[in-house]
Amino acid sequence: MSRLLRWYGASPLHLLTMIGCFALAGYAAAELLPVNAVGIGVWFVAAVVGHDLILMPLYTLADSSAVAVFRHRPLNLPAGPWINYLRVPAVLSGVLLLIWFPLIFRLPGHFPASTTLPLDPYLWHWLAVTGALFLLSATALALRLRLGAARRVAGPAPAQPPSAAAGAGTVLPDADLLDVHGAATTLYAVTGDAPSVLVFHRGAWWPGSHAALSAYQQQLLPQLAERGIAMVAISPQKPDGSLTRRHGLTFPVVCDPGNVIAGRLGILTRPPEPCRAAQRQLGLDLTSVNADGTVTLPMPAAVILDARHTVRWIDVPPRSGTWTQPQQVTGALDALDHPDPAG
Repeated sequence: MSRLLRWYGASPLHLLTMIGCFALAGYAAAELLPVNAVGIGVWFVAAVVGHDLILMPLYTLADSSAVAVFRHRPLNLPAGPWINYLRVPAVLSGVLLLIWFPLIFRLPGHFPASTTLPLDPYLWHWLAVTGALFLLSATALALRLRLGAARRVAGPAPAQPPSAAAGAGTVLPDADLLDVHGAATTLYAVTGDAPSVLVFHRGAWWPGSHAALSAYQQQLLPQLAERGIAMVAISPQKPDGSLTRRHGLTFPVVCDPGNVIAGRLGILTRPPEPCRAAQRQLGLDLTSVNADGTVTLPMPAAVILDARHTVRWIDVPPRSGTWTQPQQVTGALDALDHPDPAG
């Protein structure tokens, strides 16, 4: 039995739930079919057609629209499937509507005569239950956001201190990368033969990525373009163009499977187990997010390379949740262009 459960990817609770559903369906069929087999068959076909051909496209469209609306807004949403906080109350409310819609819309005229009960309360009861479901869901989301913010304050502990980062003079060999569409490319291909700036981020799930890459796009990229310097954003996350589309990024955002480049620079971190457990509770599993299936992350560093891919400057913010500011990069470029004779 355990092998069967593992093969299906189910737990004993899932199996018991399925058995209960089939038992309830069998009981309903045994009670109703002898009474009106034709009517039940017509109802079943109509329900399947109405659900699969009409309702399914409608609430799929509504779900996709909700995701699209919030995706383009800089909300501090959790990394997990936040849309479920809309889906769950909406689905429960919809199920209640499907079950009770004749009474909610006051369709059966014989109901008050048969039961001596009025039809008026059903609509308001359904609306009240729907409001309560959304209120409970909003409260759960608020608590999750608060807990998530408290846990992010500490952040993942680095596997090695920032002082272990590579210094100026380190030459980066070429490395295989993936662009936002999953196409193969390399470090030398995206940086070209000119000087470049590499900015490392943890992935689209990390709130700092959105703020940092947007700031680089608006404040840093124009100044780099004037100097003929390329900029590339690197993370271990599986190829995903959502950041590029969301923030209108015009510089390459690439995936470094295995954190090869960050490893050569000595800027890797590995979240401790308590942090990983908290992430999993919030719906974030780094092993499914990172392209290599590991939990290793780069520190949000910035690196200046010359045309020969030699490190001229590197900045690794010492505090988790921070990133190199655009003015720090331009200041470093100015210092490299005009070194201090006394230094």
